[in-house]
Amino acid sequence: AGRRTIGLAGTKVPRERARVEVRLDGREIVTQPWLTFVQRPEASVLARAGEILDRVSAFRPFPAVAPLLGLLALLVLVGVPLAIVLALALAERADRREP
Repeated sequence: AGRRTIGLAGTKVPRERARVEVRLDGREIVTQPWLTFVQRPEASVLARAGEILDRVSAFRPFPAVAPLLGLLALLVLVGVPLAIVLALALAERADRREP
């Protein structure tokens, strides 16, 4: 009494859908409820980097999580390409030494 309860369940398989019971003020209403998820225009991960770091840091109370995740992201963005270039250069050098 006095509380509102919303339960959500999702499936892509039509036969797994359950009968929906919607109540308003204690009376059952015959309806087919639906949800619409709205998203802003598409943007790249880099364009939303700050927003992503803010959202990730919301799950950890440590205040320096966002800067540390930013540093980690920078290291990955710079370190992975450098590691690939270095690996290719070393492989080419090894191929030149073989008879």
